[in-house]
Amino acid sequence: MASVLAQSQECDLLLLDEPTNHLDIETIEWLERQLVDFPRAIMIISHDRYLLDDLVDKVFEMRGGQIEIFDATYEKYEEQKNLRQHLKHQAYAKTMADVKRRKASIEKMSRRNRFDSQISSKMKRLKKLQHVENPIIKDYLLRFHFKNVFKSGKNIADGGNLSKSFGDTLILNDVSFEILSGQKIGLIGPNGCGKTTLLKILTGAEKPDGGILNISRGARWGYFDQEHLSLNLDNTLIEEILRDQKDLKETDAKALLGQFNFRGDIVYNQVGKLSGGERARLAFLRLIMQPYNFLILDEPTNHMDLKSKMAIEGALNSFSGTVIVVSHDRRFLDNVTDTTFLMANTSIITYKGNYSASRLQHQKELLNTPGARLNDMLGGNLKKYVVKKSFTDWTTRRKYKIGEEILIGDHNFELYEWAINNSRLKCLRRNK
Repeated sequence: MASVLAQSQECDLLLLDEPTNHLDIETIEWLERQLVDFPRAIMIISHDRYLLDDLVDKVFEMRGGQIEIFDATYEKYEEQKNLRQHLKHQAYAKTMADVKRRKASIEKMSRRNRFDSQISSKMKRLKKLQHVENPIIKDYLLRFHFKNVFKSGKNIADGGNLSKSFGDTLILNDVSFEILSGQKIGLIGPNGCGKTTLLKILTGAEKPDGGILNISRGARWGYFDQEHLSLNLDNTLIEEILRDQKDLKETDAKALLGQFNFRGDIVYNQVGKLSGGERARLAFLRLIMQPYNFLILDEPTNHMDLKSKMAIEGALNSFSGTVIVVSHDRRFLDNVTDTTFLMANTSIITYKGNYSASRLQHQKELLNTPGARLNDMLGGNLKKYVVKKSFTDWTTRRKYKIGEEILIGDHNFELYEWAINNSRLKCLRRNK
């Protein structure tokens, strides 16, 4: 991606197909800054709503083999789309009322056995009206309903002085945390820091090298792994849904698959032939068919379209149990989580609030940390800058006012590089 952006002078149009897939949040925000300043036209396919909010000024929505164009930012597109759907629903209701009136007229004329030619004409017009598509059915969102029948204690899990290594690579070093019943935790951190390893420790698939992990006796966990290893790739979709479901009939399995947009002969295809997004939906369907009270989710929205993401958000918000989720989708984290675990430098820092709130708290902590200690923590080269011209960090929607001070070093230089280059920030002194 960096090499493509470096050659921007050689192109008039940059085509990007899901560029944020598999990127961690820091890299996504770097890419976002590069694209905002990109001097050429961009056409992008993305399910990252914050990226679309900040980048696009026109939206092409593909639906039913057609393209509908919105001359708007992504946020305005959502508003315009809702308005258009409202108008479609009104038009559909009006058409259905007309159908009802025409049917009554035809039945009345038929009972009198009169006006045969008029009846035939009215029947033709009625058939045309009845072929109008119901926009409510067309826009049916996937509906995820989690079963949740077991109650756990106040603490569903806690770890004390945990450590974990793979060879010479230290993942966790003397880490302690607690997971309270009902919490919705977002687990964030750069790629390779050990987020998946921590989830596997919670499930028992990995064992810590040291420390103590306690899981509540009342906890019944369900695990969504990003590789979808829980799926049997040789099974058909029907067989996969019926697996471990002795009381479920094939017709019921088809109905469930239909709610997840698996319809027709595809239900008899092998799981191994599905795309990444289709496998994610199937794995999620299997997950919600079980009565869990503790959901451990590793990148659940990867490869999913926007409707599926929003449906999962709604389900998790209505879920009364506990959730810990790894995701690089900032809007998903903001909409779902109330607590954040930040994994960095073999430790875990706990923040109250969603992703945006935790980022602001983290920045305040950095400003209040003594310079020498902060240099050791963040790798040195730390400098203090003052805001000379107000600006907005669009990744967090934070506005920086004139006179505000910011500590910038190797750990966060890329976040503010454009502001420095555009004379919005001025270096005061070396923070020793």
